[in-house]
Amino acid sequence: MDKKFLTKADNVYRTSNYIIRQDVFFLNLNKCNCLILCKDIFYLRTPKRDKEYEDYFKDREEDINGKRVHSSLYIRKYIF
Repeated sequence: MDKKFLTKADNVYRTSNYIIRQDVFFLNLNKCNCLILCKDIFYLRTPKRDKEYEDYFKDREEDINGKRVHSSLYIRKYIF
């Protein structure tokens, strides 16, 4: 099993159906404006992926599920 949802991601969190990997990019448009762009990849939750997720984030103190980083713009891709 590849652990792409855990490797070198800026943020990883999960919902009831998906484990989501977020890659966050900051775009400077000019001196006063910038955008936060997220590339979100949604991995369908499976028992194997859940186990890998829980093993990796077992030390999260507040919420093992994590939270999404809000952004101005996002791109989504779904992996089943």
